[in-house]
Amino acid sequence: MLDIGVKKVLVTAPPAHWGKDLSAARLTWRVLEDLGLELFPLDILLLFNGSAQAIADHIADIRAFAPDFAVATPNAGYASVAWINQGGQSRNLFLDILELPVLATWDSVVQFAHQLTKGTLPARPEESVPGMIAALRGLLNHPLMRNAAYDREQIEVMESLGVIDPGRAIHSPAFAYQAFIDHGLANPAPAAPGHDLAFTGSLWVQQSQSPVSTTAIHAKLRGPVIDERPLIQPVWPALMTAIAALPEAERQANRLVPDHGFFWSMALDMVSHQATTADRVRMLKAITRPVDFYGRLDGTVPGQPTPWPHIRYRGDVDMETRLPALNADTAITVDVVNRIFDRGVTCKVYSCFAAGGFCLFDHRPDFLEVVGAEGEQVMFSDADSLNERIEHFLTHPRERRELATHLRATIAERLSPRRIYADMITRALP
Repeated sequence: MLDIGVKKVLVTAPPAHWGKDLSAARLTWRVLEDLGLELFPLDILLLFNGSAQAIADHIADIRAFAPDFAVATPNAGYASVAWINQGGQSRNLFLDILELPVLATWDSVVQFAHQLTKGTLPARPEESVPGMIAALRGLLNHPLMRNAAYDREQIEVMESLGVIDPGRAIHSPAFAYQAFIDHGLANPAPAAPGHDLAFTGSLWVQQSQSPVSTTAIHAKLRGPVIDERPLIQPVWPALMTAIAALPEAERQANRLVPDHGFFWSMALDMVSHQATTADRVRMLKAITRPVDFYGRLDGTVPGQPTPWPHIRYRGDVDMETRLPALNADTAITVDVVNRIFDRGVTCKVYSCFAAGGFCLFDHRPDFLEVVGAEGEQVMFSDADSLNERIEHFLTHPRERRELATHLRATIAERLSPRRIYADMITRALP
């Protein structure tokens, strides 16, 4: 239970067809309810497709509920997409209309820029206009906006760009979803897992062929930022270094300055779309054993051959009902953390351990702050160290189980969603 003077919370309900966000939101709602909060779900899809009367009725219902504050679930993006046209002006439902403080946890402001412009970032330099810094500042520095970030370095980056004032965002580690913690507590890890190696996640190979990726300047930056960058080097610093190395005239001509929309188009494409897919493909291709792939692989169907003979596509799995058991029944899950994170670790990695699974992933300094020096054993720096760890832990199952048990207990205690959300809400809403 929370010892604060607020009890009613407006939460965001993502559309069912928007990937796994609805499942993640539902898991968060349960946590907030466990903390003693009463929830009212905001229908995000209604804001896009509903009639003016339907939207007005929904807002009236929200006002009747009388929320004390709002939480953008599962992430801050759902605060930045909640725009309504009133009198010819675009107004944010939380900040301008309901005038509610909103807790918004974000992975990267690169995604914010996309949502703030309602998905209309320019595809080419000549389409770009200035004004992004003021637009981002207007949202992130709004007096009612309560920003929280899972990656500490992202806060520093955004402060340095001037899109958020120092002290306007709190840092919090990501957490393990409660359904995964509950599975790990209720089900001992199997002595003989059903899978040796698995990857759970998404590869958007077709999505990576965006209009931005067809520009000449994208081709010039791709080498140092994507193809030649070491696996463990964060993408954002690599992109900033590559842009800074351009001649001033070329940088200005391509609108690669933070106040221009095309700067954010390039950052979104490189960091969120290109790098995550490219690094995951690089990792999967380098593994020398067969890997079962669960998740989304563009239009591939289960059983259909993948571009890599040792990767067997098994289809998608439901995040709430099937993924905890799959994590626990897999000897080793391999992953590359989403590249919108510079130092931090995602809920997916923490949840895998919490369910009783065992994950090998690229080196992340913040993981060591949570679990201690033992965390070094489950992180890799390149393809050789990944394959070495795979061979070691597959041939030393007792050592793997003991380490998994230790990490599961540590993560379940320190990164339970109740603990993390209670801390964030208490700090954000004093």
